[in-house]
Amino acid sequence: MQGDGQWFLNHNRPPVGAGYLQRSVYSLDGAGLTFELDKTEAREVVNFDVVAPPGMDRFAVEVAVAADRRATGLLTDYSVLKRRFELEVQERTTLVLGTQSKPAAAPMSVALPLGEDMPPGRYRISVRADRAGGLVSAYTVREGQRQTYRFFRRSLDGY
Repeated sequence: MQGDGQWFLNHNRPPVGAGYLQRSVYSLDGAGLTFELDKTEAREVVNFDVVAPPGMDRFAVEVAVAADRRATGLLTDYSVLKRRFELEVQERTTLVLGTQSKPAAAPMSVALPLGEDMPPGRYRISVRADRAGGLVSAYTVREGQRQTYRFFRRSLDGY
């Protein structure tokens, strides 16, 4: 069998010899899904790659975070705990491996920023779609080790 196409394998190409990252994709049914996140930084962003069901022109997804505690006082940002995304399908070229379904929509990314008002800890994030049959992948990208810099000042006369 031969064919041309574009493949979405949840693969990030790292530097040579460093391995790869793998993400799981979950089916969105009528009840939705719940993810748990360990927030470690003052500000983090939870990302979702959403694939609309085959044959859909528009697809709505609601993302909500359960926050029992929130910081008070003067903050530089504030988290919106519930967001609704109205996604418009641009192309239908994604084939889901292991199924015999029609081509689905290309993955669309949405984000849920978590600000300073939510202290580090464990949070439950729910994802619900207006129709069953879509797919979702959730992930965060965290900053790695920071490089420290040292600056030296020298005058032209050597002192």
